[in-house]
Amino acid sequence: MTTTTIPGDGAITSRPMRDDQDFWRMRSLLIETVPIAPIGLNWDMRRLDGKRFYNENREENRLLARPAQLWETGGGRLVGFVLPEGRSDAHLNIHPDYRHLEGEMIDWAEAHLRRPMSDSDDLHLYIYANEYDALRQRLLTERGFQQTEYWGMIRHMRFGAQPLAEPELHADYT
Repeated sequence: MTTTTIPGDGAITSRPMRDDQDFWRMRSLLIETVPIAPIGLNWDMRRLDGKRFYNENREENRLLARPAQLWETGGGRLVGFVLPEGRSDAHLNIHPDYRHLEGEMIDWAEAHLRRPMSDSDDLHLYIYANEYDALRQRLLTERGFQQTEYWGMIRHMRFGAQPLAEPELHADYT
């Protein structure tokens, strides 16, 4: 567990995910930050739901088997978490008012999530940073991370209430 002191919040501590209650707190943080965070800063809550409930046994929380770390205020408010989705990756999910914790979150990810790739013994860690995210890009660059050329993301968004165009199917389709 690590501790950071923030005026007004008391000590911010980090600890591993413990139980299903932590899942619901993580989910609430994602929902809370939708209207105040840039698009793509955090996961969509449905992505987290899939990691929790897409099991043969829906009562089993497979998230608990992952090395997830949570950051919370002295008052118990969850303000961020790091969760791997696959081998050698880290997804930072953070309340926008607490982005100053991202360096600590990256440090934790480097210490706990770096893994060798299948073709070498070199340790690797992938942390996602959007093009607009100068803070995260700077933090990663300072730690020696390099931008990869083979990752990308597409977001399909609908703006406004205009009717959607009707698709035209080829005559062979029914």
